[in-house]
Amino acid sequence: MSAAYLGRVYATWCNASASLTAYYLGAFCLSALVIWRFWRFTLQPALSPHYARRLPYSIPVLGQALSFFRDAEGTMTGGRLHFKNTREPFALTVMGETIYILTSSADVSALYRRTEDLTFDAYITDTMTNMGASIDATRRMWEAPQQRSKAQFANPKNEPLAHLSLTIFQHQLHPGQPMKELEKVLLDRIGEMMSWKRLQKTPKAIVTSGEQTMTVSLLEWTTSVMLTSATEAFFGKALLKIDSDMLDNYSYFDKHSWKLIYKIPPPWSTGMRKARDAVRSTFGNYFSLPVEERNDSCWMVKALEVEMKACGIGPQDIGAYLMSIYWVINGNAWKLAFWMLVHILNDESLLTEVQKEARESVALTDDPSAMVEHLEKSALLLSIWNEALRFCTSAITIRDVARETEIGGKMLKAGARVIVPYKQMLRDPEVFGHDADTFSPRRFLENKQLAKSPSFRPFGGGITYCPGRFLARKEVLLFVGLVMARFDVRKKDPSGPVPRLEEKRPCLGVLSARDGDDLLVSVSQATVS
Repeated sequence: MSAAYLGRVYATWCNASASLTAYYLGAFCLSALVIWRFWRFTLQPALSPHYARRLPYSIPVLGQALSFFRDAEGTMTGGRLHFKNTREPFALTVMGETIYILTSSADVSALYRRTEDLTFDAYITDTMTNMGASIDATRRMWEAPQQRSKAQFANPKNEPLAHLSLTIFQHQLHPGQPMKELEKVLLDRIGEMMSWKRLQKTPKAIVTSGEQTMTVSLLEWTTSVMLTSATEAFFGKALLKIDSDMLDNYSYFDKHSWKLIYKIPPPWSTGMRKARDAVRSTFGNYFSLPVEERNDSCWMVKALEVEMKACGIGPQDIGAYLMSIYWVINGNAWKLAFWMLVHILNDESLLTEVQKEARESVALTDDPSAMVEHLEKSALLLSIWNEALRFCTSAITIRDVARETEIGGKMLKAGARVIVPYKQMLRDPEVFGHDADTFSPRRFLENKQLAKSPSFRPFGGGITYCPGRFLARKEVLLFVGLVMARFDVRKKDPSGPVPRLEEKRPCLGVLSARDGDDLLVSVSQATVS
């Protein structure tokens, strides 16, 4: 028997052995997967029916991560429908983490009340860390009040600054004298910027210029006026002088900020992180300036700086924290104004009605604050405002399960995170009608009770109920009202497409337009008959 023959026999045996090993290994893995799925999604739920059910997935640990990051809203809608649209709490699995989803208004109301079981503290800390605050600064924000010797704001509950900050926000942004002072600065600034001459000096918004008529990017016009006005109202003029590109960097960061919240690593988040770092640097430089060079900031900014300094926090970390506040302040109002105008301009009869309302209101006074008081009485404009909030909002509320608790008849396990996707309620056809997935400008005019529905919570609720909601309505109504009153505006292409909502990316507030979508408008000075 030759050596070559023995070699062939050995090779054949090895190949057969390898094939057999691969076969058994594959069979073992497949069996293990089948057994795991049976246990995870059939037997375990049957043995523990009182716990919120988990949406099935195929790959352990990964769970719904790919679909969630590709289309978060679609994933949550799919989960709700998988469980027969009962709107009971259910769980997603994202990279090994359990995320409970609440889509019932009754369950959300219960969540607001469970402040001990369902907490917001970890999210506050995560946000500070995401914005680049140091570990030391974050620790100091949670220190006991008696350790701060130079604090000035009243703190009868002895809260750490991380919690006291909310009281400071409310003091500035809820109706009262501090809000009136800020409101006047903000609305006056919008009023100043909404003129023909100022529009001519806004090159980013102008597509083609002319003495009588210009073609304008509605997106750039809205962004420029509202971001600039809010920035200067809250922080004074010094912030934008430090970096002329700050608003561009902020806008890029804002559009991609979901990658930060969901911890998307580089290189997929490199651009967003670069923009964040640029904005944070600008804020750090701002708080490094002598106070007298930025004394035109609002009371809230000054108060937070004093409180943070009393905690021993330096200017760079103060800047990181105030950048997170700036993000909240500027993340939604301009988008709402943009979407209101998109839908008004896309309907000629609606445009005529709104224009009439706006011009009647604006003609009564030269004071922007007084204009808003009249605009807030415009029934159709308010209906469009509410419909824009309903249709264009994809805000979320986040809580962490500090201890096991029951919501909607289902137990939520400690250590998990809870997400409330408000869009699931804002688009509920049982509340808002069969056309809930379309924009209907007169919806809230025809049924005024909808604004009081527990399913209509565009600003959230509980301890995270947006304190800026009062000011946001005023600035948006003024901007939209002045576009209608001071200008003659029409779609450049009457039969052209309208911008589309970006509904697939995870979103923390009002939805942006899809990449590349805008509305070009022909603008001229208003002709008043």
